[in-house]
Amino acid sequence: MIQTGLVIYYLLSGDTTLTSYVDTNVFPIIAPEDTPYPFIIYERSTNPDYTRDGQGLWDTRVDVTVLAETYVETILISQQVDSVLCSFSGELFGMNIRDIRLIDVSEQYNTDVFLQRITFNIKSN
Repeated sequence: MIQTGLVIYYLLSGDTTLTSYVDTNVFPIIAPEDTPYPFIIYERSTNPDYTRDGQGLWDTRVDVTVLAETYVETILISQQVDSVLCSFSGELFGMNIRDIRLIDVSEQYNTDVFLQRITFNIKSN
């Protein structure tokens, strides 16, 4: 659903453990230039599932990227992102989140910054 981005922002920016790492630096799609490390960016893509009766479950893929100056920091922040998202189910912003699952993790290093890319699948209606 379109408001999935709002749900992700609300959950990540509202977790005190995450904000102790990244402060308010949680952004959709791209971070402002000169944002200090560490920070989190996220993006989503949604595929609606229709049934004969109409709208079924929404299947949304969310990629969360954690950027930091140290590898260990990316791991600690990523573990907390996973904990926050996968522990949530319920209603937010008019969405009924049924399930959030971690489906992929990849990592890389790029010009003085470590990255963890964590992919989640969200089932909602």
